[in-house]
Amino acid sequence: MKNPSQKVILVYAKALLTGDTALASQALRVLQETLTLDLYRSIVFHPSIPKREKIAALAALLRAKGCYSEVMERFLTEVLEKRREKILLDLSPVFDRLLAESQKGTEGTIFTPFPLSEEQKGFVSKELIAYFEAKGYETPIHFSFALQPDLLGGIKACVDDHILDLSLQAQLLKAKRHLNAEER
Repeated sequence: MKNPSQKVILVYAKALLTGDTALASQALRVLQETLTLDLYRSIVFHPSIPKREKIAALAALLRAKGCYSEVMERFLTEVLEKRREKILLDLSPVFDRLLAESQKGTEGTIFTPFPLSEEQKGFVSKELIAYFEAKGYETPIHFSFALQPDLLGGIKACVDDHILDLSLQAQLLKAKRHLNAEER
């Protein structure tokens, strides 16, 4: 049994991000720690022990440690059916890194021509979060606010490479371009 590639480990770690991530993280840590013990290593990596028994042993371990779930048992079944037991040795840190990255979310900036009250900031943030989530941006989205007096009115929001310009300045420039195009 060869060592799994980082790409394979990443695929399995991403698969676990869709369920109860706290329980999955705890279960993966338990499995990683347990597989450092010779007794469990000899069971999990022994080719003549049936997969059912390996799964039962690991499920019993997770139950005893309070981190068992049916999802985790199905995950272990999938791993053992494909003979990829060795990923269990390296999966926990990769999963934890992916989990931390997914919880960071997305950063954005909202430009306004004048200072907003906290209530106004909350309302604008809520509406723009709904807009950008509908566009497929990773949640949560955290906005910072900046003043840009030349906007004249309205707002301009930037998230990654997407700019939503609802300012009076942008509307005036658009009207100017439209009028100039009609004159030609």
